[in-house]
Amino acid sequence: MTSSTGLQWIKWMDKKLVYFLSNYHDPSETTIVNRKQKDGSLLAVNCPVVASDYNKHMGYVDYSDRLVATYKIDRKSKRWWLRLFWYFVDVTVVNSFIIFKNENSQSTLTLKEFRLQLVEKLVAQAKPAPRGRKRKQRTVNAHKPKVSLTKRQSESAHMPENLGDFRRCANCSTREKPKRTAWVCSTCDVPLCLSSSQNCFLEYHK
Repeated sequence: MTSSTGLQWIKWMDKKLVYFLSNYHDPSETTIVNRKQKDGSLLAVNCPVVASDYNKHMGYVDYSDRLVATYKIDRKSKRWWLRLFWYFVDVTVVNSFIIFKNENSQSTLTLKEFRLQLVEKLVAQAKPAPRGRKRKQRTVNAHKPKVSLTKRQSESAHMPENLGDFRRCANCSTREKPKRTAWVCSTCDVPLCLSSSQNCFLEYHK
């Protein structure tokens, strides 16, 4: 049966009744397909072209759905249209990947790699330099005083003096393992460990 708008409804008797709706196929067009029998032989069967085309292409939607589900962006949302929007984004990316693979059959690019390259091309552009004052970046040893090597190795008398309070050692203290000392160099004015187990005073002035 065919509607006034060109939509065809086709009923075909295979092993059981099969129904098709199509706005593309002519119901009168038929083709020959092979049916495998119980004894292993093939039997030529006359069937509508729409049935043959369906069997050839029925896996495309399943394949597309499987690729979409692999890395889909979909998230739960009270706004239903957001989920619809992200679904179409996923389908667009998957269709682009399928077209790319068809045109580049030798390519070993995976869907994950394709998506990462797509993101890089879309958003990883050179960013303009930010305006305004630049924030001073903090370094790991920002707490350590800066003393020139010339002053540290000078012939001046580098004598240890007791601070009376504890400050972080300028030689061995780190952010992960802070060490504090009550001794300071009289010339360099930096706190340095000075004990029987740790002599940063000597190491610092080498």
